[in-house]
Amino acid sequence: MRLCFGFSLFCVGVIHYKTIGDFSSFVADGLGPLAKLGLAWGYILPGLMIVGGILFIIGMWPVAAVWVAGIALGSIPAGILLKSVLTPMALGDTMPGAI
Repeated sequence: MRLCFGFSLFCVGVIHYKTIGDFSSFVADGLGPLAKLGLAWGYILPGLMIVGGILFIIGMWPVAAVWVAGIALGSIPAGILLKSVLTPMALGDTMPGAI
């Protein structure tokens, strides 16, 4: 389970880095006044996924692996729901992605 989860997380991070410009724009889109922060987070998030995934795969520093992966994965629904708070986006538009 640890290896599969780590490998999946690693692959998703690599895929996001392959299209980093589009991904960062997607993250920033809809954040209103926090769009620049979202753009920066769009560059950081895939790196956290890659590092967390590698740490799970190699089985080193399990506490760090959990924290890095947890921050990456936890920020996704929080950021998506933040779009409904900061802009007129309807909760119905953001909730499916947050779930």
